[in-house]
Amino acid sequence: MAQKYLLPVLVVLIALGARLSADETVSSEKPKIETAATVNDRVISYDAFVEGLIERHGKAYLEELILDTLLQEHFERHEIKAETEEVDEEIRRDVEEELLALDRRARETEGRELKDFLAEQGKTVLEFRKSLIKNREKSRDAFRKQVKSQKLVTYFLLGRERVSVRYIRFDTEREAKALLQQINAPDAKETFVQACDRIMGPAIQPGPGHLAPFAREDYKLQVARPLLHHLDKEFSVVAFSLKKGDHSEAFQTRAGWFVVSVIKRFPAREGSYKRLETEVKKAIRTGNRPQQTDYNTWIGLAQIASKIERTPALLKMFEVKIIDSK
Repeated sequence: MAQKYLLPVLVVLIALGARLSADETVSSEKPKIETAATVNDRVISYDAFVEGLIERHGKAYLEELILDTLLQEHFERHEIKAETEEVDEEIRRDVEEELLALDRRARETEGRELKDFLAEQGKTVLEFRKSLIKNREKSRDAFRKQVKSQKLVTYFLLGRERVSVRYIRFDTEREAKALLQQINAPDAKETFVQACDRIMGPAIQPGPGHLAPFAREDYKLQVARPLLHHLDKEFSVVAFSLKKGDHSEAFQTRAGWFVVSVIKRFPAREGSYKRLETEVKKAIRTGNRPQQTDYNTWIGLAQIASKIERTPALLKMFEVKIIDSK
């Protein structure tokens, strides 16, 4: 979860400081800037430049800083660290993912492999890989944070009872019960999972017909909704009432009629990060990395549990100004 800021840190900090500082004293090392640029002798003032930065990008950047502060607090609380070899491995993994994506794009758009495209430029895949790694080394701190974030959220997930489900959505109760009658018949020609694959599509990854693992109370978190859009209280209650492999009766939620089946249960693990560190590392190493929904859920719960106060005067600067066209 490497952070991709909208603006360079220094520029925004200077902007915020210029607007919020009550101290007008300017040191000799940081001279006061009055002009941002000139166009044919027309002056673009530094104040106008700063005001535009804050209005357009300040709110997003403030939220980035809040998230970074929360992460750092939890890294320190649980004594989560990123070893040099772990950062190296994360950089290598990121590079390999990019190489695969580029090769796939080359095949789809050019009808040839990446190595052939590079050969025309006098380069090899090995040389290109080394250049990508070298470029990422410049963002090593971001990858270090990414490794620690993976550990933090994985530890968070280990401590929660969760279920992963397949589901079929219907427009009417009649349709749902008709399918149940078919798959529950003694001579049924397909199971619930097979019916789900036919109607909703194969469960290659979380998407239509397949929800990423979720906990009992996740339906309360609006921040987790983008990837858990069908999840509400009724859906959650039904899912957690089932055993692995069982499917439900037809039930109704705000999104329609559903039949669901639990495909995997994740029991909660108790203990400090130090106690569960081996399990955390194993989960990440074996490919069970946190998904975006998991990060969203952690962020939502961390913010709820924290005292976060945003300065009203600053928030007012983020308000969009509506200009009357008359």
